[in-house]
Amino acid sequence: MGDNMSDSDTLDHDSEREHGRRYSLTHLEQHPWPIDEEQHVLLRELFEDRLYLAPIESPRSVLDIRTGTGCWAMECGGWVEIRDMRVQLDNPGEDSPFHNYIREMATAQARDGRQMDLPLHFGAELTRHGFTNITERNYDIPLCTEGRDKLKERIIQNWTTGLEGYSFTLLEKHLGKNFTETVLMCASARRALKGKIEGYLQIQVVYGQKPG
Repeated sequence: MGDNMSDSDTLDHDSEREHGRRYSLTHLEQHPWPIDEEQHVLLRELFEDRLYLAPIESPRSVLDIRTGTGCWAMECGGWVEIRDMRVQLDNPGEDSPFHNYIREMATAQARDGRQMDLPLHFGAELTRHGFTNITERNYDIPLCTEGRDKLKERIIQNWTTGLEGYSFTLLEKHLGKNFTETVLMCASARRALKGKIEGYLQIQVVYGQKPG
């Protein structure tokens, strides 16, 4: 089992680089977030060199699922594992450029039919669909610089370099913000994170076993 890249020519054709990150060309409307390898590498390091957390042993078959820009072998074994990130602020009503950015994104995502707190519902959804042995694990990455080690600092940097990619489509479509307004908002949010923003970037992992 591995996570090596393949079909690089096709992957390059289906994506493009902006602001130092790679984005999908064919699914930009549905997935306006970066799809490059860097986040995958950092999360694998956070998960202690594991591709997944579900207790999968001796799989009888391996299914290749194209995820992002890589073709990574995901051992299913009757398990489903879901990962996502969300921002948890200690004081959501605080007046700072970062808090303002999060509020604007929450408004835009709500108008787009998306939920910023969707990861909080993964466990309940798996239960509703009949999965068993459901486990939820949270990795809290401090937004305040004082609480980060080197790995967590790299994760925050990787996340913040993609703010424009997360934001352009949603803020233009639902809040009418132009390119310059979005760039300035994201830059201000990044600068604010160098101060004492109280809260966490929560990386949430939920997995469950298919019954039977």
